[in-house]
Amino acid sequence: MKRAIGSLVAFAFLAGVVPVAVDAGDEKEALKIMAKMDDINTNYDDQEFVMTMKLFSGKKLDKTIELKTQEKGGEKRLIRILKPGDVKGLSVLVEDADTMYVYMPQFKRTRRVAAHTNKQSFLGSDFTEQEMAIIRYDEKFNPSMIEKTDKETLLRLIPKDEKEFEFKYIKMWIDNETHFANKLEYYGANDFKLKTQTRSGVTKINGILTQTKVVMEDHRKKHSTEMIITDVKENQGLPDRLFTRRNLEWGR
Repeated sequence: MKRAIGSLVAFAFLAGVVPVAVDAGDEKEALKIMAKMDDINTNYDDQEFVMTMKLFSGKKLDKTIELKTQEKGGEKRLIRILKPGDVKGLSVLVEDADTMYVYMPQFKRTRRVAAHTNKQSFLGSDFTEQEMAIIRYDEKFNPSMIEKTDKETLLRLIPKDEKEFEFKYIKMWIDNETHFANKLEYYGANDFKLKTQTRSGVTKINGILTQTKVVMEDHRKKHSTEMIITDVKENQGLPDRLFTRRNLEWGR
């Protein structure tokens, strides 16, 4: 069995590999490939893990953030910040693909993340709040096929709601054997490449292959964010009450 953490979690084309011709508009096949990736990523009843997030300016480490994530049903997600002290207790609840709340302990207040604000950086990282909330890509994007080789498939993902994200489209490389997304490139207007995300660190956890390292590089700011995933637990019977606004505010 294989899995990539959450939406959470690269390599380029290998020299000498000849691309297989595909129909440019083969959206049905593209959707099937993306759905397979999503199914592998969410092949659990519930899941819990610790993530260490490191923020870099060039090669200089600016900040390290530790957070705990709990997920259920391939739809709900709860994120709690454990370290450092200045953001400890800040929490994020994803109720479904379109509903997200943030609890701010310094103000003892919860706010719903509106569509026009979810493009903001998540804790100064190179991920936006909306990107951190994605669990299944087939809920947010319409895919089409660009190219397919013996090793991997290249898809183009266009947001179903163009106002929801800062980018216009994503290029996503999916390994044909593992069905992991190994690389994502984010493009803005005039095909300008904004960011690149790579996923690696394939490790067997609880008998399941899992990607444990994610790096997002923002080419505009020469800034990057590295995520390392540890302490993975699955199918513990996490109750639905964990994924409510009440628990977001009082369950800390």
